[in-house]
Amino acid sequence: MGRIRYYTWNEMETGNKWIVTAAPEETTTTTSSSSSSSGGGGGCFIATAAFGTPMAEEVKSLCEFRDQVLLRSPAGREFVKFYYTVSPSIADFIRNRPGLKAMVREALKPLVEASKEITK
Repeated sequence: MGRIRYYTWNEMETGNKWIVTAAPEETTTTTSSSSSSSGGGGGCFIATAAFGTPMAEEVKSLCEFRDQVLLRSPAGREFVKFYYTVSPSIADFIRNRPGLKAMVREALKPLVEASKEITK
């Protein structure tokens, strides 16, 4: 089993944008901006592990939902904060388990479809 990494949470308001950072110890920083329409802000750890790349359309849809919906409310930001705390370990666990990745992809399908509808 892989090493568990602990992530810290930081947020700051810059103009009309929220910048959210989840930084693992001793590794690079992941930054997300609410103005990102491409969803390229990073941080969708579980979906990226399940779909194999942050460039997958499903991952982009979930990141757009995070940027356009979740980061715009206090409750949404708290959810993202929680997600960034627990999801890196989960992503590390599923990354090299093809059967588990397939199950996670199936479980994420309704969320991906809902995120597409909401962010149209």
